[in-house]
Amino acid sequence: MKSPRFILLSIAAIALLAGCGKSSSPVNAVPPESPTLDTTPPPVPTGFCVTSDPSTGAESIVWNASSAPDLAKYEVYVYSPDPSRDESFVYLTTVSNDVTSYTLDPVSSATTLFYRLRAVDASGNRSAATSTVSVSLAPASISRDPDGGSQGTMTP
Repeated sequence: MKSPRFILLSIAAIALLAGCGKSSSPVNAVPPESPTLDTTPPPVPTGFCVTSDPSTGAESIVWNASSAPDLAKYEVYVYSPDPSRDESFVYLTTVSNDVTSYTLDPVSSATTLFYRLRAVDASGNRSAATSTVSVSLAPASISRDPDGGSQGTMTP
């Protein structure tokens, strides 16, 4: 008497040889579309410049919104000279993709700072850096109001 295992293997071999499970109509096998890697950086932000708020004296850098459909964010860089590295602009902060300005922090002494900006898309591609803008910042000054109190004002 033949073992149940032998019988099961025999049935499987017959089904395979008979074409069991095959379709009688031809199948057009189309390979799945290969994923395309996005290696195209977004365009360089345009209109990069400095503005001052007349009411507060606060300085900001501003730019035009990027036209990249997959824009994720902007990266702000500030010049920071250091002989130990080749690149003198260092990352300062990230700005959301729906924001087109960054308010500069007040300074404690008069100084000139230099900024650049890059757009970054959803795939992490970075645009080339914008041209450099320079900002001459003065420290905040305190002025006295007529009632003897103090009110903070920024001197541009």
